[in-house]
Parts: sequence; C-alpha cells; structure tokens
Amino acid sequence: MQVNPTEHLSAQVSESLLHTASTITNPNASMTEEDARGGIEPTKFSNQFIDSMEMHADVQTVAKYFDEHHAWFRRCAHPMKVESISENGYALIIGRFGSFGYEVEPRIGLDLLPQEQNVYRIETIPIPGYTTTGYDVDFRAAMELSDSCADESMAQSLPDDALTTNVTLVKWHLDLTVTIQFPGSFMRYLNR
Repeated sequence: MQVNPTEHLSAQVSESLLHTASTITNPNASMTEEDARGGIEPTKFSNQFIDSMEMHADVQTVAKYFDEHHAWFRRCAHPMKVESISENGYALIIGRFGSFGYEVEPRIGLDLLPQEQNVYRIETIPIPGYTTTGYDVDFRAAMELSDSCADESMAQSLPDDALTTNVTLVKWHLDLTVTIQFPGSFMRYLNR
C-alpha cells in the first residue's frame, strides 16, 4: 500500500462526521489557588484542519490496515511516547515544554473508534490515574474512506511497479482545542 498526500485538494468533510461533544471537562479550572485569586482566565487555542490523501490500495485493504491500528499507531505517533490504555485507547505523551519557570508535560488519551460505514473517528478519552495540570485537550477527528480514480498526472509521477488502478481517498477532519491555565507568576512576568 502506498500513500501520497494530495496537493491542496478541497476536502469537504461533513461536520456530522465529528458527532461527539467536546470532552474538555472544565476550561475555567484554575491551576492553583493563587491563580484563582488573581482572576487569570485560561487561554484557549482551537483550530480545524481539513485535508485528504490518496492511498494506493482498494477501500477494503485500507480499512483492514486502519482496523489493525495496534500494528502501526506507535510508529505513526513517533516521536511521541505511546501507552495502550484499552483495546482501542492510547495515552500519548506529547513531550516536555517550558519557559520562564513554567513547565508542562502534556498527555492525551485517544480512542480510535471502530469504523462506521467507512468512517473512522478518534476522540479524547481520560487517561486512568492521570490528572491534567494546567491544560486540557479536546481532540476530535474523522477519516472517511472512499473509492477514487488515480489521475493521469499522479500516475506518471509513480514508478511503474507502484501503479495500481485501486486508489482510496481518505478525507480527514480534525477539530482540536487546547486550553492552558498559565500560572499567575508567568502572567505577571509577561506583563512587566
């Protein structure tokens, strides 16, 4: 199976694909009592990403590959560390970030849901025994598989042995929101 990202295709992914509600538990939760007294509001970053890619295999082959996420998810997530937390759930350790004495090592739990009519969804789930400190992540994604025909210009750019008449278009949509509660000492430093 060969994967080629498409060049700026306009992927029309229905909002109904992201059928789940936000999982942000309390975006107004303060990091410490000091921050609550200081009236510091959490900072929210959000964006949506929509695109598509072509996979040189038929829909059934691509679906089988996606269904076997235990074989590829860790490799795909690298350099992030990945721990299994359920049959379809993973805890990702994003990395360690910090500045001005403020440091965070964000983790996110993701559930790779079984397909429904060639649509795969990924949702944020809690990580057992782990409490976020100062941040929250809401990750909702959908990938929709459909048959596509390889166009002639793409076929010309591939080696002869890679040509196939079966191409699957994977349209994906990611709705990502990250809420961060900066500590009061950090905000006072910025306001100097």
